Amino acid sequence: MRIKLSIFMLLALSAIANAANLTVTENLIVHLDAASLNGLQTGDTVSSWSDLAISDTLDGSLSSASNWALPIYKANAINGEPAVSFAGANLLASDSNLTIPNTANGLTVFVVATGDRSDAAAERALHFGQASGSPGQIVALDLSTNTTLNDGGSGLRFNNGKVLVKSGNPINSAFHIAAFKMAQNSTYASAEYYVDSLTRQSYNNTANTGNTINLLANSNILTLGAGVQNGSFTGGDAYTGDIAEVIIYNAQLNTAQMQSVYDYLNARYFTSSGDDTGLVIHLDAGTLAGLSDGDSVNNWPDIASDDSIPGDLYTYGNWAAPIYRRYGINGCPVVKLQGGDLLTSGTFSLPVDITGVTMFIVATGDDTYAGGQRVMQIGQASGSQSNVLGTDLSTSTTDADGGSGGRFNSGKSLVKANNPLTTGFHLIAMRMGQNSAYETLEYCVDDLTPEIFDNKANPATIFSLLTSNNSLTVGTGVGSTGDFMTSDNYHGEIAEIMIYNTLLDDQTMQDIFDSLHEKYFESPINISPNQAELTEGESVICNISLSTQPVSNVTLSLTESADHPQVAFDRSELTLTPENWNTAQTVTITAIDDILLENRYELTSVRVRATSTDPEYDHIVTQFNTTVIENECGRWSNLEGDYNEDCRVDMMDFAVIARFWLWCDPMKDDQCFNLD
Repeated sequence: MRIKLSIFMLLALSAIANAANLTVTENLIVHLDAASLNGLQTGDTVSSWSDLAISDTLDGSLSSASNWALPIYKANAINGEPAVSFAGANLLASDSNLTIPNTANGLTVFVVATGDRSDAAAERALHFGQASGSPGQIVALDLSTNTTLNDGGSGLRFNNGKVLVKSGNPINSAFHIAAFKMAQNSTYASAEYYVDSLTRQSYNNTANTGNTINLLANSNILTLGAGVQNGSFTGGDAYTGDIAEVIIYNAQLNTAQMQSVYDYLNARYFTSSGDDTGLVIHLDAGTLAGLSDGDSVNNWPDIASDDSIPGDLYTYGNWAAPIYRRYGINGCPVVKLQGGDLLTSGTFSLPVDITGVTMFIVATGDDTYAGGQRVMQIGQASGSQSNVLGTDLSTSTTDADGGSGGRFNSGKSLVKANNPLTTGFHLIAMRMGQNSAYETLEYCVDDLTPEIFDNKANPATIFSLLTSNNSLTVGTGVGSTGDFMTSDNYHGEIAEIMIYNTLLDDQTMQDIFDSLHEKYFESPINISPNQAELTEGESVICNISLSTQPVSNVTLSLTESADHPQVAFDRSELTLTPENWNTAQTVTITAIDDILLENRYELTSVRVRATSTDPEYDHIVTQFNTTVIENECGRWSNLEGDYNEDCRVDMMDFAVIARFWLWCDPMKDDQCFNLD
């Protein structure tokens, strides 16, 4: 039996409570648990990961590898448990001379991890076997989520063969329990692969399945984040995702043992009190009963019922009421705000132990292209600085105060140059820790990858929600003087808002995101492609069809969401029938080459609205997002004297002239400016 350092024994004590339910310990050779990484905070690098299996002779502890970056620690990744996050260029590896106690016993491996988030193929989360990477003497767990690439799918790899599930791949970017079991000197095809249950997966993307696995006793290595081929770590197979726990047995566990381990992991990571824990405000336009198109929305009820916060919204003073639209997105209603509309709650208190705030918003980007357009704001009713969080859905990329993201009344964290918002609908997610710096705000648009802020003010200032005297406003914010802002009015449409008075973990956020995405963005109207970047004058051909056969004709009408037209289409209406529903019809969308001097990038959406007597399609709305690139300065091209080609003549052009005049020698360079 090996002897481990006594200091490690002390560090491991904190993980014993979590591991207490792991009753299958016979032949356990590696146990890596992110909860044992004591003293780390989210964002800290993980330079080592100690093996908790201490009753064996194999030390599976991991450490850094030369020329590879370190993964980072995430304190609240899934169900309140931590994980180690790999970003596609991170690696942890064991000693390269591990001895497997009894190779004849084979292996059983369990991993709690996310699917790879890069959408590439061959993404090895775990690799075990010969340090040389000799084919057939290693096994690697591939958690690729890809289902289209030739080498896509999840499953097992052996460096000279593979058994993967491509069509019907059970792995997505969320957390999963992945497991595999294999016998020594058995064919690749006989390896058993499981995901989220103990029902064996069927392989449909394979190579050399008749080859056999032959683990050697000595000179083995365990790696997380990438594999080993030809004696070197392989960057091409690097994994992007989070790993919470790894359990390896030098045995083929029987059915009862497999079930015991699975139940332990499932109870720890996937059994919770429900996604609504901490839900304090929930506004859904679908609950506004008795309203017709164009009716005023004077009251928006809060349907979060298991909390003490009164989040109902009402009109206020001389501010106008927004209006109701029965069919806004994917057949769902919305509340439309027109720049002078406001809904606000009464004051309420938050729990004294609040850890932060997590919010989801389904709304359009502001359609005025101005800066500072607050769709909503939560926090102090007085608007006191750093005690509020405002959500800015400005679509501007040029306004000095432009960009979308968060505002705090004494600072901002915005995305400007690469603003992801168009005037179409988006699914926004925000997560902000209590007593954290403005720049730590996580702001996500249409996926759960945080955007990078490039328009910031006072980024290190601390955000803190106070316990009492809080309110929620929709349509604008409350300034630091305590007055509703008349300059930050939002122009757009809102379908749903969900606010949690806690920092939800990654898995819960993913579950909520997926539910909202399915509700609002998974349309039965197929558009391919569904987005494009066009320079003025350029066109794209879109193929439009239906995903299911309608019972009657479906007429699709195309309109643009922007006030000033940016695109044109060769047909504004088409009809799909029960006979041709799955035969694509084409629409050519062209970026208008106008004579207006506009922003370098204009964002717009083409909305496709269905009309039919078939209730499954009637009033369904989907969208095609377009970025239109200004072709210099419209049809007039650049003005005379516009030397920096920014479509205007000003002192910046004089600076260009001065610089070249100082540098140029007209006797030697005929390209110099002639100032005569």
